[in-house]
Amino acid sequence: MAKYFVFIDNFSLILPIITIIGIIIGFFYFKKINSAKRILLYLLIASLGTEILSYISARLFGSNLIFLNTYAIIELTLIYSFLRTNTFSLRNFFDIGYLILLSFNIFELINIDYQNFDMFQAYSRSINSIFLLIAAIVIIIDKLNKDAFDPSNKIYYALPFFLVVNALLYLPMNILINFKDIRVYIVWFANTLNISIFFSIIIYQIWKLGRVQKM
Repeated sequence: MAKYFVFIDNFSLILPIITIIGIIIGFFYFKKINSAKRILLYLLIASLGTEILSYISARLFGSNLIFLNTYAIIELTLIYSFLRTNTFSLRNFFDIGYLILLSFNIFELINIDYQNFDMFQAYSRSINSIFLLIAAIVIIIDKLNKDAFDPSNKIYYALPFFLVVNALLYLPMNILINFKDIRVYIVWFANTLNISIFFSIIIYQIWKLGRVQKM
């Protein structure tokens, strides 16, 4: 069993490596990519920054749970901004929904007791993912109806999958906190794999767009 723990621990290192590579590629092609892709680049930067701050906080204070909720707000804002740049369908209703959800995220960030591990719950991550999933589906349907859907843009496929898995993984957050067995490692492994796949597709699309524009 110990070898599985070691493998999953080592596998978790793949995410910051992928993210650093993506940031380097993003900065290299920064002037060549559009605003939508730049927002996704900012998501990579936010993820890496959160990873670093979480590591430092865990080492110094023994807890980094606050960064789960902080990143949830950043992720919600950046992905919604990305979706909004891709269609005019996300207006009024979705903007109101975003503001309500943002308020809930901020309320949760302020009021959660981050020192009480047993009571910690990150409901916002799952709710955010469900909201963004609905918005993404609306965009895809809108583009299909207008014959504007680009099947070569893999983000259209990757984002809904990422959001579904994200919602499912963060629902039982209490399990992650209260148990110290293989189940914790399996969930974190799945989370790392999910994010790594999504980020890899983002990086590929940034590279692809930047390369075409440069040529």
